[in-house]
Amino acid sequence: MKVLLIIIFFINTAIAKDLIIFDIEHKQFLSKEELLDDQSNTDIFILGEIHYHKCIQKAEAEFINWVSSRRKKEFTVGMEFINYDKQAETDYWSEEYLTGAISLRTYTQKLIGNRDQDLRYAPILRETILNGGQILGTNSPRDIKSILIQQGYEYIPNEYKTSDFIQGSTKYFQRFKSAMEGHANEEQIQKYFLAQVYTDNYIAEKLIQKRKHPLSIQIIGSFHSDYLDGLIKQLDARGEGEVTSIKFIDKKKMYEYMISHPEFGKVSHYLIGCD
Repeated sequence: MKVLLIIIFFINTAIAKDLIIFDIEHKQFLSKEELLDDQSNTDIFILGEIHYHKCIQKAEAEFINWVSSRRKKEFTVGMEFINYDKQAETDYWSEEYLTGAISLRTYTQKLIGNRDQDLRYAPILRETILNGGQILGTNSPRDIKSILIQQGYEYIPNEYKTSDFIQGSTKYFQRFKSAMEGHANEEQIQKYFLAQVYTDNYIAEKLIQKRKHPLSIQIIGSFHSDYLDGLIKQLDARGEGEVTSIKFIDKKKMYEYMISHPEFGKVSHYLIGCD
């Protein structure tokens, strides 16, 4: 009966322009206020996204605005698309944007890139800076990951290694292998998975160690956080307490994630659908 009610509600709300929020654990839709009330003590939010999507980055920016308006405190937004070793540049351009010295377009180009699709991240940068937040690059450079894939973890420079390196779970590898089948052989898949897990380790450590403020929001590709694995488990293993995972998704694909997977469990704590 509850599933039927979910379907009816979903049909009635899918055509609405507002964001749809769904609590997977309790199988119920929530208002913005109910979500913020439920998560009033959470300090780390992980926003799992599809990159360069027509509505997802705008939805994430709206969520940042919700949290900053409710909490009324300084916060950090970690960005997968920005490398930590460029943090001095990130801070410089953030200050330039905040003071009006450069436009939002230029700011986005400096931090994310010059392609048209990179501008989809402009709303996230705007809502962070104009609401008193910090933009923190949390990723490791691609050339470091290339060394990792080709030669192994022990060959990357020490400054790019993590204090702890926690292996990925069997189920995480199972999902990764399934996604990569047809694109790489077994040996390549093992190496690519090492890079995937390294990224989770690195981002978790940088977010914890380098954020200026306890209240933190990390933007990341959803495979890294789906099924409360990957980055979520890395943060849990480092004793970060309450971590809330939210998967942002197109409303039309939302229903397939409302029910927990029989093997992997729920995909996140909440879904937020947009169109």
